[in-house]
Amino acid sequence: MTEPTLGELATRVAALEAVVGATPPAPGKTWRVAVGTFSQPEFHARVIAEAEAIREADREAGRRGEEP
Repeated sequence: MTEPTLGELATRVAALEAVVGATPPAPGKTWRVAVGTFSQPEFHARVIAEAEAIREADREAGRRGEEP
């Protein structure tokens, strides 16, 4: 697969900006609706810990020049 040119990237960014700018947020749908939804702090902590372990393994693979 070839790397995209600067012009191609500019076109793609412009298209994304048009989509994002044209999509108004849904009423009442902000990050604030998620506050308090994690009622199981132990479970949430386990999910975060596992995600961090996966990310660190990916970083280590990258440092070795391997694919994660």
